[in-house]
Amino acid sequence: MSSLIKYIGLFPLNTNLPAFRIAKPSLLKSLVFYLFSGTTFATILSGDIVNSLLETSLNMTILVIIILGLIIVEKEWSSFNQLLTTVVICENLFLVLDIGAEGMEYFLEATSYDHYVSILGLILFICNFIFITYILKNAFNFNLIKTLVLGLLYFSATDGVPLMLLG
Repeated sequence: MSSLIKYIGLFPLNTNLPAFRIAKPSLLKSLVFYLFSGTTFATILSGDIVNSLLETSLNMTILVIIILGLIIVEKEWSSFNQLLTTVVICENLFLVLDIGAEGMEYFLEATSYDHYVSILGLILFICNFIFITYILKNAFNFNLIKTLVLGLLYFSATDGVPLMLLG
């Protein structure tokens, strides 16, 4: 846990991924938490736990394939564990915030404040997009346009493909 706190503390200040190595158990714990929190969030939205588990598993598989593809194309073999852990931790952060926003929606649905949850959801999506593109930009030193296109492709693949397949 202390390495996670140290890692998150260094995240906004570095121009590249931190120099220290992340242990494989951190990656595995992050992936398990991603599976749990993603399934929880999708179940809150759909009410179907089996479909939610399948959707989250597909999201996680696509996420790993995208990161692996970027690592292969850019020949940055040594940073796969770091990059995947960073992206998964970022996704976990926003999944937890999304679960909280859905909880707010439950309490505000019959009030005049229910539209604030939609605005909060949009803000969370934009922040998630910014964080992921920032991570990719700093991991590979891409220019801004390439990073934005890559970020759009990332979110289209991780969010759009499961929706199209599982509809």
